[in-house]
Amino acid sequence: PKPTIVLLHETGGRKENWYSLARVMAKEGYGYMAVDFRGHGASQSPPPGLPANWRKFPAPTKASNEWNNLALDVDAAVEYLTSQNVPITSIGVGGADVGSSIGLKYAAVHNQMPFLFMLSPGMSYREILTVNAIRAYTKRPILLVVGADDNRSTRETAILYEFAKRSAGAENTQLITAEREHGTRILVVNKDIVRQILDWVESPVQSLEVPVESTGTPEGTTTSGGPDPLPSDEQLQAPGAE
Repeated sequence: PKPTIVLLHETGGRKENWYSLARVMAKEGYGYMAVDFRGHGASQSPPPGLPANWRKFPAPTKASNEWNNLALDVDAAVEYLTSQNVPITSIGVGGADVGSSIGLKYAAVHNQMPFLFMLSPGMSYREILTVNAIRAYTKRPILLVVGADDNRSTRETAILYEFAKRSAGAENTQLITAEREHGTRILVVNKDIVRQILDWVESPVQSLEVPVESTGTPEGTTTSGGPDPLPSDEQLQAPGAE
């Protein structure tokens, strides 16, 4: 049977943003659950004392970040699917922008989940740091999709891609560079991307006889076997970091 994919939208998005992908998934027999994160779309009934809209979330701090709690919405989606006899070993995750950060952190600690794809990945969307999570992801397929005109995500995806190859393995790591756009807009504007993503879901492990696409080694890094030169989450939190 084909997998079921939990789809996690970007900041300010909603579940309907995944329509371009979901309609093809449905035709081809994939299961999916597109989630409205708390404070987004139809999720406007929060627990007492919490803001109803994402625009009113308190500014993130090291001690408290309401955006991290979006992972609880993923928990609820996965719990529902497993209650319907969908095994967690057949539930993948796809996310866009901050949804990709949440999806990565969730999959990193739920290693039964078989794969993850990320649209417009970032290292610190809404202060959700992803470097340590991608280090912890390990030995499962991961796909990164980025628009060539998306300057921030292109730069940060290059770094995350290098980490992913080390953590998941080069055979499990793939990068697709679309012509343009950010987040789920990539699916709408670049018409071939939906097909490429689903082809990857169908066969996510690559033969290493075929060169793995690379954005090159980010400035300041090395491919030697020496100490890891790429920044940690802690370094990202240093003064002056984005």
